[in-house]
Amino acid sequence: MAVRYLKKTEDCFRITDLVVGRKYKVVQPSLLNSKSLKNLDRECIILDFIMDRNGYYNKAKIKYLDNKRVGQISFGNLANEVSQIRCGDHTVTNEVNAEVNHNHLI
Repeated sequence: MAVRYLKKTEDCFRITDLVVGRKYKVVQPSLLNSKSLKNLDRECIILDFIMDRNGYYNKAKIKYLDNKRVGQISFGNLANEVSQIRCGDHTVTNEVNAEVNHNHLI
């Protein structure tokens, strides 16, 4: 199971393909609170995807590698070495944008 996620910040986009069982790093917390900052730069493995009440996948169930604890995290806070970053004149295609807006499974 996999999800393609797009995080838009000002003029840049980060596209990350999220796959169960792969390793990711916690990056750029969307909300700057103590819990988010505490988890910054920690490595984790995705165990499953969590569906909201509207039927969209919006969070991942993860296991941190340093202490083996299980938690939840928003898709936008996960990245790996193959995440694509596009800035400035580079645009995201409509096909990718449609996939990403609803966090469909791919």
